[in-house]
Amino acid sequence: MKVLSIFLILALTVLIIGASGCQKAQEVVTQKDNTVSCPELTPASPDVQQACAARGGQMTSKTDANGCQTTPQCVIPNQIIIKSFEFTPSELTVTKGARVFWKNEDSVEHTVTFDSNQFYMINYKIQPGIEVSDYFNIAGTYTYHCSIHHSMIGKLIVK
Repeated sequence: MKVLSIFLILALTVLIIGASGCQKAQEVVTQKDNTVSCPELTPASPDVQQACAARGGQMTSKTDANGCQTTPQCVIPNQIIIKSFEFTPSELTVTKGARVFWKNEDSVEHTVTFDSNQFYMINYKIQPGIEVSDYFNIAGTYTYHCSIHHSMIGKLIVK
């Protein structure tokens, strides 16, 4: 019985000391959380960089809310992203002869359908993950929409 009592006292002592030690460790972690330690970024492979450059793109990274650099991504000029049932940007201005890209980042098919009575009578069906492009050589303002999801509209201005 005496051995059991001593064992229980030792066990309680260890728990109390351990708990207070954990509390201090948590305080230190909390204090460290006030300063941001950014993760190390892995640069894009040379193949990715070459493919990006071949399409006229540039590898760029942004700064997130914590002040950390984000993973570099290829930014293509004149690219319209289709995501969350929107064309982004919804209006794009390009110079005559520019190549414009539409990339579908949604999980469903969309179209890029130029409105009637316009020079460009284009109707692309774009599956998820696919990108299409075309050159625009005639100045003007061209509106387009998704013929599947009619609330999706965009405007291309060629100067």
